[in-house]
Amino acid sequence: DEPSSTECNIDSSEWESCTSPKEYSGLAEGPHTFEFRAIDEAGNVGLAESRSITVDTAIPTIDITSGPSDPSTSPEATFEFESNESVEFECKLDDAQWESCTSPKTYTGLADGGHEFKLKGTDLAGNESETSTATWNIDQTGPSTTILSGPSSPTNSTSATFTFESDDDGGGDGGGDDGDQGDLAYMGTPDWDE
Repeated sequence: DEPSSTECNIDSSEWESCTSPKEYSGLAEGPHTFEFRAIDEAGNVGLAESRSITVDTAIPTIDITSGPSDPSTSPEATFEFESNESVEFECKLDDAQWESCTSPKTYTGLADGGHEFKLKGTDLAGNESETSTATWNIDQTGPSTTILSGPSSPTNSTSATFTFESDDDGGGDGGGDDGDQGDLAYMGTPDWDE
């Protein structure tokens, strides 16, 4: 029989006359169930069809839980990360494009200098997290040192003064673009028997 009317309800509310499409707005966060049924001219009520949905508008929270030391002497970097719900992660290193990734994520063959790792996640409802960022520096080159001056050898003086410098500007205390310089003086003759 052709139905003479159709009825709908959501979340076990009262049945109400409806037509397709039926729209609901302002649904609360969480699960909802929509039901639909038809009634023929004789008053026979057909079996109800149902569809369940979950409203999720919450932004997922993601966290980078581990990464390389800063500064690092390794051309490799491994990051571990997690989320408070099921998400599809995307990762980005420096100026590269975003790519799908899973934890842990490892990069190899990295050059000396500063690097930036970015992470974001999208949940099953399509909500995208804020971007988490980690930065670090790679320095695989040891400093070079130079003795600038010192006494002639052999010498008849029991004092000796040396000047020297280092070109290391890797961020340690006292470092700089002009390098570290120092003076070191020795006076007297040590008595090795004491």
